[in-house]
Amino acid sequence: MMTEDKMIEKIKGKIIEIGKLLAEEDLSKKGDTVSVRLGDGILMTDPNIPLAELTDKDFKQILRGDNMSILEALHMAVLGYKKEGNAVIINQAPYCSIVTGKMDRLPAVLDDFAQIVGYSAKVSKSDNLIDILLALKKRNACLIQNGSSLAVGRTLEEAFTGVMVLEKGAKAFVESTIIGNPVKIGLFDSLLMNFIYKKKYSKKNQKNLLEQFKEKEE
Repeated sequence: MMTEDKMIEKIKGKIIEIGKLLAEEDLSKKGDTVSVRLGDGILMTDPNIPLAELTDKDFKQILRGDNMSILEALHMAVLGYKKEGNAVIINQAPYCSIVTGKMDRLPAVLDDFAQIVGYSAKVSKSDNLIDILLALKKRNACLIQNGSSLAVGRTLEEAFTGVMVLEKGAKAFVESTIIGNPVKIGLFDSLLMNFIYKKKYSKKNQKNLLEQFKEKEE
């Protein structure tokens, strides 16, 4: 059976891989963080190390009751709030940063945004932990007032998809606003797309991915 140490090393490797992908897409700056649920706690990256430069030594295991930084407490609170979530990515992306400075929510103008995020992604009223959790209510992604994006996923891949779609949606909205009024996807259509994605396609795909992190015979 896979030992806990091997499980942790496997998770670290996946986070390092995703960190490099985010950097390649110019969707990461110093201070960005990734965490994964680990038992009653989390395994989280060091915010002082850019995601593209992570090594297996740049992680911290945090347990409930530990003294935590504000950022560590945020990751812990998000995974406590989103019971189905197992991974959180908080990153800084160019177009999402533009939106957070001008709007209180980012509407869906793309089908994949509506499917994965929903009708809109809220911008938290402040950087306060409670305000961020409120922005996440009934959603698995939001924008933070400080210009960061946040996505929760049942797997790291799902959280990665969330931040990618947030930036793609923000870029489409900003660029279409410059050209003319963007055509937003209706509430009913967005809710329907999101329901189908979560209950049918995504559920099956994420179950397969979750199996990779379960104990198995070597």
